[in-house]
Amino acid sequence: RGKYFLRLLNRPVKGDDGVITCFRDGEVTLRSNRREEGFTFSFKECGYQGVEPGDLVVHGMDGFAGSIGISDSRGKASPVLNILDTEHDKRYVMYYLRSMAYGDVFTSIASGIRVRSCDLRWNKLAELRYPLPSLREEKEIADHIERECNKVEKMVAKCREELLGNVMPFWMKYGWDRTNGGVYPCLARDGSLMDSTKSVWFQGRFGWMASYAYNHVKKDKQWLAASKSCCEFLEKHCFDRDGRAFFEVTAEGVGLRKRRYVFSECFAAMAYAEYALASGETAWARKAVSLFKRIRLFMSEPETYMPAK
Repeated sequence: RGKYFLRLLNRPVKGDDGVITCFRDGEVTLRSNRREEGFTFSFKECGYQGVEPGDLVVHGMDGFAGSIGISDSRGKASPVLNILDTEHDKRYVMYYLRSMAYGDVFTSIASGIRVRSCDLRWNKLAELRYPLPSLREEKEIADHIERECNKVEKMVAKCREELLGNVMPFWMKYGWDRTNGGVYPCLARDGSLMDSTKSVWFQGRFGWMASYAYNHVKKDKQWLAASKSCCEFLEKHCFDRDGRAFFEVTAEGVGLRKRRYVFSECFAAMAYAEYALASGETAWARKAVSLFKRIRLFMSEPETYMPAK
């Protein structure tokens, strides 16, 4: 159990200490190292405690979401953080606890009703059972995890570089139809147009992709504009009178053919929803919900709404 090998610390605060935060991605650092906006500040710092580099920190409310890490800074923290020490490999304990968080173990043992939070204070950490191999094995396990994580981080960086330097510039330059709206899907590697026919599912897919990239990669207004162009093209041209989406349309948006499945509709709903998140335009969120309900109706009565040929 945790109480037999973990120690709960309570160091005094120093006068020049900055505030330490344990973030949900596992980083434990001074707020000044990352961001200082969006936090609630105390008028009186009751119960604050000192934190040193190398301390194992478990957030007492957000630990269930991954707020578990090892501090890289000296500072002070609110009493909601569990500041821990151990003779075992702290990285091993950290990764084990984070695996429990990602596996929803802490959520399953939660005793409160607060949404998006879970009480994970010392009394629970002390009673949890932990597998403890030898110190050598703990270090080997932690080293292996970090090697694999480094590989993933390098791949993420490579994908980001490709997205920013190649993928998005290519489609913004050659694919986005600024005359008719939407995007051309049939391009050669040099950007030349091979076919002006527009797949409706691709309008939704690129509309979603551009907004998702805006939300998660870079706040590029051109991407947001391209996503809106796809959503507006879908809404204006890509649905037939029966509420079903076309599968292909002309460059100007004239319907060419429909298919029996709801491939196009699903991508359109995804694009509407992601664009609503990116832009804050709630009308598109309502359109996404409405379309999703139609999709469910089509799927519930396929012989009525999607008859076989």
